[in-house]
Amino acid sequence: RVLAYVTCKIAPPSAREGAPRTGSIGLVATAEEARGQGIARAALEGALDWFRTQNVRTVEVGTQMQNMPACRLYEQNGFRMSRMGLTYRRLL
Repeated sequence: RVLAYVTCKIAPPSAREGAPRTGSIGLVATAEEARGQGIARAALEGALDWFRTQNVRTVEVGTQMQNMPACRLYEQNGFRMSRMGLTYRRLL
């Protein structure tokens, strides 16, 4: 049974041979019954290790400001806020 997963993507390489690559994490998910046990942290650390083996030197991840557990997870693993965005929604 899957308790957590992380989706990873690497941007296409630059024209410069051997240049560091940039990665992104699209989603970190943890089964409800597994939350608060360090499983998401272990999955995230595994993803970061994989990025390192792929010559990725910068990794970005996005979340919503009100998702405080995710914000704490990312900050505790060395991520720092680099930009903020706005999303508009209209209910019909």
